[in-house]
Amino acid sequence: MILKSVYSLSGLASKDHLSTVIQSKKTWHGTTASSFRGAHSRLTRTITQQKIRALVSTHRDRDKQKRNFHRLWIARINAVIRDGGDSNH
Repeated sequence: MILKSVYSLSGLASKDHLSTVIQSKKTWHGTTASSFRGAHSRLTRTITQQKIRALVSTHRDRDKQKRNFHRLWIARINAVIRDGGDSNH
């Protein structure tokens, strides 16, 4: 479906419209990737790739943190029991 107001008669979007769309995409992506360095905060394609990678990393590291705390918890319980603590509590 081609919208008459968006596209010119040749079927391509006008330069003005394209620049506003690109600028709005850049500002939207830029707000979510403003803390990234270099091209990861400037180029649209690398911004989207980096955002996906960041989401994957957060999910993976959240699970890793749970595992580490579980191991720490077990180590502390074992240390208390080994030092002569009462195992009934």
